[in-house]
Amino acid sequence: MIIVNQFFSNNYLRGSLFFIFLFISGVFFNVLFGIDSINIPAFPGNLYILILLTLLHIIIFFYFKKKKFIEWLSKSSLFITSFSGYLIYELFKILIKQNILTIKLQFIDSPNLLTSGWAYLLIRLFLITCLYFSILNYIYPLKGKYFGLIFFRLGIWLVLIALWFGLPDKQIFYINLLENGEKSNYGVSSSDKIIEMPFYLQLIDFKFNNNNYSILSKNYWKNIYFTKIRKKNDISSLLVITNDSIRNDTVLLTLFEPINLKGWYLYQKGYDESKGSSSTLSIIKAEKDPWKQMSVSGYISIILGSLLFFIFLKPKAKHPAFLPEHYK
Repeated sequence: MIIVNQFFSNNYLRGSLFFIFLFISGVFFNVLFGIDSINIPAFPGNLYILILLTLLHIIIFFYFKKKKFIEWLSKSSLFITSFSGYLIYELFKILIKQNILTIKLQFIDSPNLLTSGWAYLLIRLFLITCLYFSILNYIYPLKGKYFGLIFFRLGIWLVLIALWFGLPDKQIFYINLLENGEKSNYGVSSSDKIIEMPFYLQLIDFKFNNNNYSILSKNYWKNIYFTKIRKKNDISSLLVITNDSIRNDTVLLTLFEPINLKGWYLYQKGYDESKGSSSTLSIIKAEKDPWKQMSVSGYISIILGSLLFFIFLKPKAKHPAFLPEHYK
């Protein structure tokens, strides 16, 4: 009986039940209002929402910190529960999208009602709220032994914010180039949207890389030129890049070595598979993600937090988990 009482009074269980309640509520709202009623806008709208969301959480935390509900949301167990639930939900979305898992309910005519819209919003809001409050709870009052947890959770916050709020600003376009063809600065998205790139590309040579290339290449972070020699057993494109119609730079773009050009990352995506090794068509993927540096900073913070956590970790006396309090 003691074990049962301890289990049902556990924050993990209550957090899981609250997570399920939010999911069901989100599905209900999707049925009532539709899944397209919730969208994060592109810049600067997403930045304004992020600032407002951050200020709102800070104000609520400090003004209502002693309220039981806020204390409950600030606990580490709630963050762990919400984060675990979010990961399970993402896996659930993948299984449905890949048709590995099929769900048929009378009042649900589309699986999107389960995997997007209000359901997705409430689950993310639960996670980000627990994350905000748990970080603030460790920051105030600040103690050295909490540095690892602060950096670790701050890193998760940076990665999630970059993923959720940066998605509307992320751009992916494809450039089709013919060997010895004309230079082009037009990119086409998967939805057939066409834009002009801030540079021109011209394909000099396209190969299933069996030869050595010795080329003059430019480091776009610094004004440095250097010679690169590559030999790969994959496809590659020898490109001439024209910036502002003045300078021509020759670069070798391979399958696993993207090029950073004015904030755009160029990837060797594919070729004309119907022609195989005799293909003269190279498909270049151009991707721009203004929030990428935030995501990278997040991963660095997670690693730093993990190191600090083990540095400040102190062994504690062990005791049975479910003994009454006066036996511990």
